[in-house]
Amino acid sequence: MTQQIRFLTRNPFKIATAQLAMQPFGIEILPLQLDIPEIQADSNAEIARHGAIIAAQQAGNPVMREDHGFYLHAFPGWPGPYMAHTERTIPPDDLLRLVENKGRIGYFEMALAYATPDGEVMEYSFQLPTKITDSIRPGGKDFGWDSIISLENDPRALSEYP
Repeated sequence: MTQQIRFLTRNPFKIATAQLAMQPFGIEILPLQLDIPEIQADSNAEIARHGAIIAAQQAGNPVMREDHGFYLHAFPGWPGPYMAHTERTIPPDDLLRLVENKGRIGYFEMALAYATPDGEVMEYSFQLPTKITDSIRPGGKDFGWDSIISLENDPRALSEYP
């Protein structure tokens, strides 16, 4: 029998990624769309946990919620879970100037929370090392910060991936 997990997101890419990751384990991912306000917090884990708990209570089923952020070591805690807002307000060329004489090393933090309707919560998070490139890469400004962020040991920016 296939286990089903509801995934609180409206993002089809997140659903497809989760389905690909969970399929080998016989777990079916079901999209769950609820209007749950996203809290503002300094921790991706706290944001994921809050959403998963509220969604599980409302849905009456176990729910998982993911939240992620991008962090630069030169600016501890920034932009973190505020990446979407920061990326909208600071274009790639301005970020390149900001880190020009600072460290370009950082990481993506992904946090996943799984909550049951009775309040049990399991959390998982990991960090993916990254760096800021020294110039805007192919894909240009239409790709936002993806045109200047690369994985730690890869010269390509995220905008250059297929």
